[in-house]
Amino acid sequence: MFKRSFNLILVAIFGISVSAIFFLQALSATQTRTNPAYASMANPWNGLAYEQLALRQFRLTAVSPETLAAGATNARVLALKAFELEPLTPIALSLAAISEEESSRKIQILDAAGSLNRRNLMLQGLLLQRSLEYQDYPSTLATLDRILRVHPTKSDLFFPVLARSLENDDALPALASILDQGPVWQKKFFQAAVNQPSVLSNLAKLRLSRNKVDAAIDARLISALALQNEMTAAAEIYERATGQNGLEASASELSWQSNFPPFDWQLASDSGLRAQPSRDQDVLEVYARSGDGGVWAERIISNPARPFNITFRHNLLPAAQVADARLRVACSNLDATIVEHRFSEGENQVIIPTVSCQYLRISLSGRSWSGRSPVRGSIEKLQLSVD
Repeated sequence: MFKRSFNLILVAIFGISVSAIFFLQALSATQTRTNPAYASMANPWNGLAYEQLALRQFRLTAVSPETLAAGATNARVLALKAFELEPLTPIALSLAAISEEESSRKIQILDAAGSLNRRNLMLQGLLLQRSLEYQDYPSTLATLDRILRVHPTKSDLFFPVLARSLENDDALPALASILDQGPVWQKKFFQAAVNQPSVLSNLAKLRLSRNKVDAAIDARLISALALQNEMTAAAEIYERATGQNGLEASASELSWQSNFPPFDWQLASDSGLRAQPSRDQDVLEVYARSGDGGVWAERIISNPARPFNITFRHNLLPAAQVADARLRVACSNLDATIVEHRFSEGENQVIIPTVSCQYLRISLSGRSWSGRSPVRGSIEKLQLSVD
């Protein structure tokens, strides 16, 4: 699957790449691209015209990953003619390499071409393919780095390949070494990789080897890992991102910060159901429109593995609907409720018994039934104390 995906990229590269023209002569110069056949007749020594003819011949056949070699074989004679007349023709060298059946000869052609031209996208794509075939991860990643630096607009093609390299543990040291150099594409790479579930575990290891990355990337990675129930890795990144251990149930209180859910609060933001911290962050302001309801806020804490108390106050109105608000505690990986507490007037105290799961999910919810007044007000910070 990986090799096929990369071959699809090669098809795209050959479809969009054109080599730079360094020197054109007289009439042939004006016709090399638009009419290479005429250009080659006007000047039979115009290697660039033959290169364009070879590329056109290649495109007639190479329409899928399976037909790359056949297309290159059809264009081989023209490609070799182009190389004979103009030794610095990267597309001609690329086509000659693809059509070469002998492995050692193919490597020689690619090495020679690579030493002549380090910018041509088609040629770099072939060097990348060779590195992948030999599972040479340092060379693969070095080539990808070169491509992304020289051709940043092609990042959408190559970021999936770069991210896929994380599926192999052996690639981590090489990728970490490149990231140590601070490439300009580092942020976009993390943004692309975090969307690939198969690489999240190694992406977490790579993130933990960095001192700091963009906070938005940390937030997405924490959330993605938690969705896959890789809670330990998610918690480690949360602690690295925040510089503190905010998961412990032994903490005196839980702030209302919502930067890195689910270890910070995930807050409702719909027009009919919403929650937001006050400006001073002391209380959570909540609202439920008539006929609406659901979870205002939820977050995960580590389980102290012994009984503890949650204490809080609120000023929800109308008072007659306060009992429709709930505090619920459950294991983070299970739907079964451990405790569900109805809000009451004054101080609310909830006792959480000992349970065996590693992480607990705390949720705050409210509802206003149809035909009744909206529910609105604020909830003070939850105070936690371990028995």
